[in-house]
Amino acid sequence: MSRGGEALDWRGGPVACGGCPFEAVHGENLCQPGQSCYFDRRASRMDAFFKANPALAVRALEESHFLLRAVAARHINIFLLPRLMTDPDPEVRQAAAWRLPMRLLLRLADDSDPGVRAIVAGRVEDQDGLLAFLSDPDYAVRKVLARRLEPDLLRVMIRDPSQDVRVAVARRLHEIWLPLMVADPAAEVRLEVAARLPAERLFLLAVDEDWRVRRCVAERIDAAGLAILAEDEEDDVRAVAIERRNRLRGESCFPEDGGLKGA
Repeated sequence: MSRGGEALDWRGGPVACGGCPFEAVHGENLCQPGQSCYFDRRASRMDAFFKANPALAVRALEESHFLLRAVAARHINIFLLPRLMTDPDPEVRQAAAWRLPMRLLLRLADDSDPGVRAIVAGRVEDQDGLLAFLSDPDYAVRKVLARRLEPDLLRVMIRDPSQDVRVAVARRLHEIWLPLMVADPAAEVRLEVAARLPAERLFLLAVDEDWRVRRCVAERIDAAGLAILAEDEEDDVRAVAIERRNRLRGESCFPEDGGLKGA
């Protein structure tokens, strides 16, 4: 049996070497059913075929099967990639987007497929180019933007409509702008803010409505801010605050060398 299970072609029929147009390739051991085959429906086997026979990848660009064209796009000469920019299938255009030179890549910034636009956003080199995706209608594209913009520039995304995007923003936003996110409607966002705010600013979240946020605050807030959390209605928050308060008090009673004054 071939490695990885039965070898089936794009239409679901068995792969047969007899009559294959690549019999010469097979004779040179440059393909093998179930492992490396132009006609196999599995992308990994197509890819193995083109790795061994890169010159044949250009032939695949004329095939009707979109996956074959997409896999071939990884192996064709870079000068042939522009013809794939208008391919009807988004997976083919995505494959091309990973390899296109930057001057051509930017032409796909308005592609109808968010997957293509996300790849473009992930490859754009300058910050001004990234800002062009600020109003992209798809959250996944804006999430790429949130991961790549300079922390100082991320303040323009703190009101993004997507919670996932705002979480990504809160993880990287310059700390000087973090207080602007303490009133975010999503607890998951405020939790990220609580994990990064300077200790002296954590009082802004000490009475947050979500106990997880208050617990994070209790783990980090300075000694002066622990009093209110030591009276918190949530057992976990209160326990963390009391333990920290007692520990901080104990540490303040002894000098750093562990000795007693006057001993």
